Amino acid sequence: MKEAQREVKRCLKEAKNTYRKKVEKKLADNNMRDVWEGVRTITGHKAKTSMEGGGVERANDLNQFFNRFTAKPPSTPPLQPATHHNFPQPPSPPPSSTSPPSADLPPPTLPPSTTPIPLLSPSPHPPCFTADQTCAAELGEPLQRVFNLSLELGKVPTLWKTSCIIPVPKKNRPSELNDFRPVALTSHLMKTLERLFLNLLRPQVQHAEDSLQFAYRDKVGVEDAIIYLLHRVHSHLDKGSGTARILFLDFSSAFNTIQPLVLQDKLLQMRVDPCLVAWISSYLTDRPQFVRMKDITSDTVVSSIGAPQGTVLSPILFTLYTSDFCYNSEMCHIQKFADDTAIVGCIRDDQEEEYRCLVRDFVAWCHNNGLQLNTPKN
Repeated sequence: MKEAQREVKRCLKEAKNTYRKKVEKKLADNNMRDVWEGVRTITGHKAKTSMEGGGVERANDLNQFFNRFTAKPPSTPPLQPATHHNFPQPPSPPPSSTSPPSADLPPPTLPPSTTPIPLLSPSPHPPCFTADQTCAAELGEPLQRVFNLSLELGKVPTLWKTSCIIPVPKKNRPSELNDFRPVALTSHLMKTLERLFLNLLRPQVQHAEDSLQFAYRDKVGVEDAIIYLLHRVHSHLDKGSGTARILFLDFSSAFNTIQPLVLQDKLLQMRVDPCLVAWISSYLTDRPQFVRMKDITSDTVVSSIGAPQGTVLSPILFTLYTSDFCYNSEMCHIQKFADDTAIVGCIRDDQEEEYRCLVRDFVAWCHNNGLQLNTPKN
């Protein structure tokens, strides 16, 4: 028995020496990847992955789940907002602005893209990106003509709006399909065009943006949203004999539920150039998408609803989609941060009718615009 114990100790000592020499060699060779791989193996640590196992079938399930809103909604009668509450009228351009452009105006002109744009996220077509960076000056003028032709025709090439969807976990241990966020990777040419297009769109929609939407704005952030909410509530409570009600709401898959036709009508009411509106409609419809998990790729499906998350234009399109429901009175107001909404009521003498009416109207507006409230989270 003692002989066996001595043999075990001897083998352990030899194994430790062998492993020590192996690690020292990797360190001497500056092979840090293998060193850390060994450390992860010893500690049992696993790198975070967007999905574990499942193969092509799991990838197809995710792709169908992300595209589930394509089906027509059930034909239930929409809720009607309270008759005594007036929704904001469609915004009008400032008096000094010119008349809205007609359909026969020349298309907007984009400047040549001669400055290399940094790659913020991987692209499904990385080899071409290096060529574009190296030959930016030579490719600027041809790309300008292609981009302007896209605007003139109101069409986005199918290849450019094809999305590679990367499922990113929303929690540490995802167990359901809804635990993943679909982040879309598009062509670098599409990203370049989106940035240029955004410069054309912003000046035409500034008058229609919700002043209490605190997301996706320069020099405005979540801290400003919190400070504004607390200031309104504390100012009311400091007067005494008052209460405050705050309802926090969240949309389920907000970007994926944007209705292109509804957005088109809203943009036209904002007096946006019809050329730009047609281009946006093409951008959002008939979009091929596939899910990629490591080396596994799903089948391709075509989506004609929603806006791909992770793209340049999606944030502003969503804020414009929700900008027509805004409310700000002495007693109640609605403030937003991306797809998070807070309905705030400063109540006095138990007069809650305005607050309750605002909540009912907001729920009806969500139903009429195809937005789904995330009731388990709210």
